[in-house]
Amino acid sequence: MGAQGSAWNLRPDGFPRFDPVLAHEALALSFSTYPAAGDEERCFATWRSYGYGDLVYLASCRAAIGVRREPSGRTLVAIGFRGTFDAEDLLLDLDLLDASHPETHRGFLRRCETAECEAEALRLPSLGGRTLAALMRDGEGDASLSFLAVGHSLGGAAAALFTARALGRIPDGRRLACTFGCPTYASKEEVERRNPQPILNLVNEHDFVAVAPQKVLPTERRYAWGRYGRDLRGRVSESRMAWIHLIREHDGGVYSQLIDRLSREGAV
Repeated sequence: MGAQGSAWNLRPDGFPRFDPVLAHEALALSFSTYPAAGDEERCFATWRSYGYGDLVYLASCRAAIGVRREPSGRTLVAIGFRGTFDAEDLLLDLDLLDASHPETHRGFLRRCETAECEAEALRLPSLGGRTLAALMRDGEGDASLSFLAVGHSLGGAAAALFTARALGRIPDGRRLACTFGCPTYASKEEVERRNPQPILNLVNEHDFVAVAPQKVLPTERRYAWGRYGRDLRGRVSESRMAWIHLIREHDGGVYSQLIDRLSREGAV
């Protein structure tokens, strides 16, 4: 991913490079969003430990937002989406297709659209009280602003869709998403149309949530699902039966180990 003062160096193919330090931070921010509404302080404690202020938790879209001033003088605006935690989230997971948007998973798109609506009203005091939506619009020409979106599972899908849609006007070197255990959510045609995107998807090859949808959904081209950006795949366990441990292979501990393993193997 190549973080340099919150301006990210992309590979020649337009996809993000792998940076284990930033990946660990993104993982911590992603999993910090899991506390239920009303217990946001646990989430904020993690974000503060990484230097973020102006912290807000948006219950409607299950997302945390923070702002960090970088030593380079840049300002980083980060948003972390929560994954599946309660019954409402599960209903989004199961809300697959919409005739008006047949190319995108409807439930995940709804979570992204809710965040886009919240951005219109959310004001960030340290950035002159401007709304998040205004920052995303103004950021196109403001080289001091960078944006990071992170998420695990459902939250990863929401982060990727938010990066491709709401942050689509921001130059690629100043917007980035990092996802973990993200399910597939877009048709192959839609992925090909939007790529390359500055999105890095960490995929544990034994994680049923991240891998299985590509195998169990219909295989016709229109319904072959994928993800925006670049998949960086690996595994922690060499056992062929590891996928049976559904929760363990999808949790943060395994993804932390995966980051370390990819780093040792020289992933770029």
